Amino acid sequence: MRLVVRGAAETDIAEAARWYELRSSGLGSEFLRAVDVALAEIIRMPERYPVVRGTARRALLRRFPYAIYFVATPDLVSVFACLHARRHPRHCTTPQFWLGLQADYDLDVAADELGERLEREVQVRAKASRGGS
Repeated sequence: MRLVVRGAAETDIAEAARWYELRSSGLGSEFLRAVDVALAEIIRMPERYPVVRGTARRALLRRFPYAIYFVATPDLVSVFACLHARRHPRHCTTPQFWLGLQADYDLDVAADELGERLEREVQVRAKASRGGS
């Protein structure tokens, strides 16, 4: 089974590891080890984790109050977030939260699938000034 950790999840993990490392030397590394253990368990048996919305599942980290959110298919586990589980309990239940995660996930999947074609064919254009001239 293939594992993909999306950009937003990578950022979440890196920021949390930095925060823990600033609190105590070596704690950031311990956080990263806890993430690695959780990811290995997710790959081994993704269906063991509860579905929290749609097809998204949640795995709690051991020792740290964080949850890894992922979607699993028969050949792929896609991790789209790693969030603090205690800070804002209602934050992860709003439609806006899930729609935002879904949009980020869809964009990442499209970028993976289209890759170089996107870079060749899509040109970013500067917004025209709306002021009068």
